[in-house]
Amino acid sequence: MHTEFRDGNVPAGFEQRRVLEEALKSLPKGVSKVRMRSDTAGYQHDLLRYCDEEKNKRWGRIEFTVAVM
Repeated sequence: MHTEFRDGNVPAGFEQRRVLEEALKSLPKGVSKVRMRSDTAGYQHDLLRYCDEEKNKRWGRIEFTVAVM
């Protein structure tokens, strides 16, 4: 869905919300539901808040699951 070349010293959790937003823009019109699954790199308050608070007009609330250790 989305790919990005990053320098070797960029942490996996860097700008996860931006990456999700860019990936959502690439989905075709026929897609009606989005869910997000992430490893621990996705445990970021701004990302989870974005998914939970229906900030995206097209998708509404995005259900998510994130691994936490």
